[in-house]
Amino acid sequence: LKGTLGYDRRIGDTWIATIEGLYTRSQQNAFYQNLALKGPTGAVDAHGRVLYGTFTATGTTPATIGNRTQVLDLTNSSGDYTWSVTGELQKSFSHSFEGSVAYTYQQARDVVSVTSSTAGSNYRYQRDVSGRLDDMSVTRSKYDMPHKIVATGTYRTKWATDLSVVYTGNSGAPFDFVYGNGDANCDGQTQNDLMYIPKNATDQSEILFSGYNGTTAQVGRGVNVVYNSTFAHTCYNIKCAINPDIPNNQGAFRPIAVSAPEGSILNCTRPAPVNARQLTTHYIHAAVFNALSQAAPDKVIAECGAPSNRTLFAGHRFDGSKYSILLFASGGIGARLDQDGLPCTTFPTNSGASSVEVVESDIPVLVRRKELTVDSGGPGTYRGGLGQTISYEVLADGATDVSILMERTTRAPKGNRGGGAGAKATLRMVNRQLPLSAKGRASLKKGDVFEFSCPGGGGVGDAKSRDRDSVSEDLRLGFISMDAAVRDYGWDGK
Repeated sequence: LKGTLGYDRRIGDTWIATIEGLYTRSQQNAFYQNLALKGPTGAVDAHGRVLYGTFTATGTTPATIGNRTQVLDLTNSSGDYTWSVTGELQKSFSHSFEGSVAYTYQQARDVVSVTSSTAGSNYRYQRDVSGRLDDMSVTRSKYDMPHKIVATGTYRTKWATDLSVVYTGNSGAPFDFVYGNGDANCDGQTQNDLMYIPKNATDQSEILFSGYNGTTAQVGRGVNVVYNSTFAHTCYNIKCAINPDIPNNQGAFRPIAVSAPEGSILNCTRPAPVNARQLTTHYIHAAVFNALSQAAPDKVIAECGAPSNRTLFAGHRFDGSKYSILLFASGGIGARLDQDGLPCTTFPTNSGASSVEVVESDIPVLVRRKELTVDSGGPGTYRGGLGQTISYEVLADGATDVSILMERTTRAPKGNRGGGAGAKATLRMVNRQLPLSAKGRASLKKGDVFEFSCPGGGGVGDAKSRDRDSVSEDLRLGFISMDAAVRDYGWDGK
């Protein structure tokens, strides 16, 4: 159905004014449904989104009828319409030059904005405003263009040739924010689920991430954190998960509000020691990623073997000169939804470790051992990154003081979606008994061998679902032991 009504009026000898209205209505249009889906499961996610399946360790599993995943049915829908009003002015400036300018206001509404010649693409990208795949509500069309201006100028040359310039400008085109590779409603389709966009960043109910309520009170040791550091680490980890590629800017962080009780370990008040605050802030990634894991499971990783180990050696070189050197050593990164974690990699810091050769040439120690720690990566469909084990032998006469700052000796990095935890950090004396503390000092003598192991990252998914070739390769490389292969991965040699 289509109707138009227009009116022209000449004003003087050189002006023509036009107003025109246009209305179009579609009687029938195609609506796409997947008959293989059973329909809503009756469950919703944490944000009220209707679910058509279940979340798994490696993604989603749609609830389907039989073995088919997609049987498309095209049925009729109705209600699509478009209306527009255009006003135009034309003027002849001379026998050889004329111009015009026109403005159009339009509204376009439809059930499905058909964008492809194939049914599969139209089903995947048809609008899903309410969250229900059978919703035939009429909503704003993808082709809606509320404002449009067209200006033209034409000059006729003496050779009876027209030279024209045309300007077209428009604004107000709709666009959607959707999840990238995630399947937020478990229907088996990606890149088509609408994201929730806050209306007001100052409204507490609209906050993307809020609150460390329940955080312990500040303590008398240097692991307290000032609020600015808590806010920075929270924003950094959210950015890493959601969109690490956009440049830092105020608008990107405006929807994020972070609250921590005043006087707590994450928002300490004066006077409070804060020199070793990294031992606390490097746990923030776990809180942030666990909070985001339900909304964007493909964007986050399991817990990492962080904070990095910081060991300070101080003593005298062979020539009698004093030295003091801080050595960094990192644990494993947590696994992703589709990839093993990286071994011995810092996160969220970017500190690097000096090479063995540099350390041995600078201070009187011998690095007896520096290797990946077997079985330290959390088991899972995707394994956590391995930690490392390092042994230092003291070579100089006289006392060598060691100051230790390490974490994860009592709490292992957790896995995600059924994945196992990574190994805890350990420290010991190899050649003799000597009490050691994860946050303390020890005095070593010539011949002492001091050894520590960094934690591994957590795994993601059921370990027994890990690809058999990957398990075999882990065994070949010595990343896992045969005992772990059998116990954790159900390895039977096949």
